[in-house]
Amino acid sequence: MNTTKVIHTLIHALTISLFIACSAPLKPISDARQNYVIGTGGYNKSAVDIDSIILPYRIPLQQTMNEVLAISDTQAVKGTPESNLGNLVCDLLLKHSEKLLGKPADIAFYNTGGLRIELPKGKITRSMIFELAPFDNELVSINVLGKDLSSFINLIAEKKGPIAGFTLGISASGAHQVKIGNQAINPEKVYTIISNDYLINGNDGYKMPRYSDRKNLKIKLRDALIEELQAITTNKQQLHPRTDGRIYFLDTP
Repeated sequence: MNTTKVIHTLIHALTISLFIACSAPLKPISDARQNYVIGTGGYNKSAVDIDSIILPYRIPLQQTMNEVLAISDTQAVKGTPESNLGNLVCDLLLKHSEKLLGKPADIAFYNTGGLRIELPKGKITRSMIFELAPFDNELVSINVLGKDLSSFINLIAEKKGPIAGFTLGISASGAHQVKIGNQAINPEKVYTIISNDYLINGNDGYKMPRYSDRKNLKIKLRDALIEELQAITTNKQQLHPRTDGRIYFLDTP
């Protein structure tokens, strides 16, 4: 092919391309669909056959999930401004913080909406804790100066708990009579707060105060709860979900 012919061919191809690009978009003249069965005769496994495949996995899983972690002497229920279920979760979280940090955190908090079920009197199984805390949120600790705690404490008053490690009264104007470890807040002291990453990251309206030394503790909330419940049983103790007046309503500031 000579040079002139090549040039003409290229010009022709470019002209067609430009025409197509500038023309109205093409539309299908029909959207008729047809379903096709892949394979010969489809999938005919019976429910019995499928069950036999699942069975070797189901039995060990059921045994694990039915494991009794602890015995509770009363039902643990949700409520505000204080509940024995919220207290229980935060107390166990505060207790577990010592294993993770080398010393207990000063404050533990959670969100009432994160308590997905209530716990019965009697046997508390692993599956119940998975239902109580079904999300894969991991524990996080932060350090906050006492002088920076005011906004956080007022947020807790607005959310109405649950908490552990401190007490406060709630009025229409916010939090009052706050004590951490039975002591008034020291503006120059560093306080350690523990909760899950979902809340520490500011979700569910939990805006955190200025903080330092964030530690991602690499354990899920529910696994920490499970470990603490197992320890209670190992020590031949029962679970005692209780309210103790740690967060309460005030008529006046």
